[in-house]
Amino acid sequence: MAYRRLGGKTLLVFILRRSPVLIFLLVLLAVLLFSAPLVPVRYGFYLGWAALALLLMAVIWAVAIFALAWLQYTHYGILLDEESFKVTRGLISEEQIGVPLARIKEASIKRGVWEQLFGVSRLILTILGEYDKEENIVLPALDKKIAATIQDFILRKAGTEELTMEPAEDKNENKI
Repeated sequence: MAYRRLGGKTLLVFILRRSPVLIFLLVLLAVLLFSAPLVPVRYGFYLGWAALALLLMAVIWAVAIFALAWLQYTHYGILLDEESFKVTRGLISEEQIGVPLARIKEASIKRGVWEQLFGVSRLILTILGEYDKEENIVLPALDKKIAATIQDFILRKAGTEELTMEPAEDKNENKI
């Protein structure tokens, strides 16, 4: 099986998380351009160069944001099979996490205001580690349908494993 991406809306969320500086540069550029009529003519040359420099910085920043978000998106994958859940992520150094489904204690979905607005979810998997220590794996900005599908699959598998782990009753015990 191949690793799946987090969903179509995830790239947009990754871009928007890195955008505050770009928004600040664009607001500064807008203020500069709208205040141009108030600047004396002899300083118009400097105003033009300042606007051009801000525009250039905004374009460079936008390209960098898109490139980093794209790299993060393409280097984040999930794989869910009948026995395990695997995540691979990382830009510079790759991290691979593999967890048997039997060790997953809880699969919860969280949606903040922005996440609801964009139709994405955070899937939080609580895993029983060594010595019953709990650890969390967080999958950010999953498309909410993908998050619900993964959660349902994990809960179904956990339910079937719990049922099959119970000892079967001996039918001959009840006979007298």
